[in-house]
Amino acid sequence: MKRFVIRPFILVALILLTIALWATAYSYKWHYGLAYRLGLIEIAPAPSLEIGEEKYMAHAAGEIDGFRYTNSLEAVQSAIDSGYRFIEMDMRQTLDGHYFGAHSIDDFNEETGSNRWILPPTVSQIRESKIHELFTPVLLTDMAPILKAHPQLMLDIAKGEDFVKMMKECPYPNQMIIETTTANRYIAARAAGFSYVAYSDLDKDFIEELGVKILVVDNDINPKDPFLNEFCRQGGTLLITGFDHAQDIPADFLKLRALFYVDQK
Repeated sequence: MKRFVIRPFILVALILLTIALWATAYSYKWHYGLAYRLGLIEIAPAPSLEIGEEKYMAHAAGEIDGFRYTNSLEAVQSAIDSGYRFIEMDMRQTLDGHYFGAHSIDDFNEETGSNRWILPPTVSQIRESKIHELFTPVLLTDMAPILKAHPQLMLDIAKGEDFVKMMKECPYPNQMIIETTTANRYIAARAAGFSYVAYSDLDKDFIEELGVKILVVDNDINPKDPFLNEFCRQGGTLLITGFDHAQDIPADFLKLRALFYVDQK
């Protein structure tokens, strides 16, 4: 009897361990970091992001008709019409595994009048929804023809984790900036084929080792910080959060080689 009692528990434990390992690998990309350390993945220094005289990025596609964080088709078009070259969008995954614009699943469900609670929508549900009864939700696949039609446009994606899927759904890596929050995710995004990958940790050793060229920082930084200024002098670009409107940005920040997430110019 012992053998028949013990073995099922071992099997269940192994299944749960496998699921846990898969889930952590999917989310945290620790296996990419391991592969890089073992020399199985080579990451070339990233190219500099050419921003020219641009200073602003439309945050969550920008404010439209008094609404912020809609990540909607109308907001994207309004940002393009307003002269934005850089548009940031939050991306979440649908229940059936596709990326769509949303600050969070909860926000999207509330703004579209859904009773799904914490469950994400499916693609078909997104197609039937309106944000605040006014605006059209956007799938990442919808952004591909927009980028093709506007070759100077750059799409910044925040909150996504499946970089291979992003590449499949919007195969314009030279017009995309991928935000990452950990070293392993940075390596995974670069390994997926994205050159413009932003990193949101001031880990100086990692930044120098991998030649990171885009950093996401808050507006509580010191604009005269020697490390950040040298980073900019070496061709790096800062993506600075925390300013809602362009007129809120202090003059010493504007001297940096930086783009500012704003709701309005």
